[in-house]
Amino acid sequence: MAAHDDYMYFRPGYRHKLSMQPGAPYFNAGIIVFNMPLVREQGLLHRARDVAVAGQMNDQNALNIVFEGKWQTMHPNWNLMSNDTKEFRFAQAYARHFAGGKPWGSQVDVELEALAVWRGLARDTPWLQPFRQRIPFERGVMRRFARRFDGIMGMLPDKDRYRRRARYDGSKVHRIYAEHALAGAMAVQFPEILGGFA
Repeated sequence: MAAHDDYMYFRPGYRHKLSMQPGAPYFNAGIIVFNMPLVREQGLLHRARDVAVAGQMNDQNALNIVFEGKWQTMHPNWNLMSNDTKEFRFAQAYARHFAGGKPWGSQVDVELEALAVWRGLARDTPWLQPFRQRIPFERGVMRRFARRFDGIMGMLPDKDRYRRRARYDGSKVHRIYAEHALAGAMAVQFPEILGGFA
C-alpha cells in the first residue's frame, strides 16, 4: 500500500491513543493506492473493519493500526493538504486535500485558484450559491498572523502544539517524503525525526 504521511507531528496524543509502536508513521487515508491481491490475501481490509468496529474509531485510525509496517510513502503532491501546507501552491498538487476550509464550505484558507476551479464546475448547477458569498479573508489572515506567535505561545504549559508548529519545516518534510516516494521506501518514522527537529 502507498499513502501520504499525515502530519501527526502536531498531535502527539495519537501516539499514545492507538496501539502502534512508538515512532510509527501515520498516514492520511484521503488518497491510498492498494496492492489489492496482497490486501485480499492477508485480509487487511477485513481486519481494519474489525478494528474500527471493536475500537469505535474512524477508518483512518483502523487502517493505520492494521497496515503498520506494511506501507510505503506516496509522493506528498498526491495528497497535498491545505491546512498545514501553506507554502505549497494549489497548482503544485496532483490532488489537493482540503483538510481545513473547503471551497464548497467555509472557504477560509482555500486558495483563490481552487475557488475558481470549483466556481467553474458549479456554474449552471444548484451548487453555485456558496460561491456567491463573500469570501471571509479576515479569518484566514488572522489565523496566519496568530501563527507568528506560536513560538511564544509554546512557552506556556500544555501548549506543545504551538511549540511543534513553530519549529516545523513543511518544505523540508515535503522534500524528504518526495525522495522516499521516488525511492519506493517504506514509511518508517515520524517527520520530526526525519526532518531533524524532534
